[in-house]
Amino acid sequence: MRAFIAGLFAQVDMPPDRCAEMADYLVRSDLRCVFSHGTSQAPGYARAMREGRINAAPDIRVVEDSPAATVVDGDGGLGYFACHEAMRISIRKALTTGTAAATTTNHHHFGAAGTWSRCALESDCIGLAVSSNRFVPNPQRSVLDAVTWGPLSIAVPAGEQPPFVFDGGGFDLPYSEERFLEAPGAFLKGLGVNVAVAILGGLLAGVYRRELMESRDGWESNQ
Repeated sequence: MRAFIAGLFAQVDMPPDRCAEMADYLVRSDLRCVFSHGTSQAPGYARAMREGRINAAPDIRVVEDSPAATVVDGDGGLGYFACHEAMRISIRKALTTGTAAATTTNHHHFGAAGTWSRCALESDCIGLAVSSNRFVPNPQRSVLDAVTWGPLSIAVPAGEQPPFVFDGGGFDLPYSEERFLEAPGAFLKGLGVNVAVAILGGLLAGVYRRELMESRDGWESNQ
């Protein structure tokens, strides 16, 4: 399966090392039974690259840097590559300073959040990954639609025991007035979680900064 997926990306001019990297990410998601973010994503990614909406060969760059924080630019490519670099740098910094954070910007979908939180486990660190995308809320809809619901994952090492890993999407309880009246707390807590994820994974990453909203190279980055 890895060879098949790598071959698919090669057809849209993704560099060979990136093809192998993407194939590994997607197959690993399938093996963890996260099928929604596994190999089923490959055709859509490849189609967007063929149509010129995603950069198949992005130049990943660190654009801001400090002892415990980093900003990585994804150059209009898939978010996997920017996130891999962000986690690699953050883990190295955390082992020196005790903690580190990174934001990634100017890229597309980053896959399953658990892919990135799990990276920290290899260095006996705690990993937290969140993501949000740029969107315009509809003022005619419920307040529960005021924010998009993004993924959240946390991974905690546990010594000789299996690590604790939470990897899930945002709170998306189907809304109806009747359900809301029966359990308003559940909906409001869910809204709070979604807002927190949108702030950490979107606003702090600058998804609404004008220079990032305006396409610089023709790519349709939304994260």
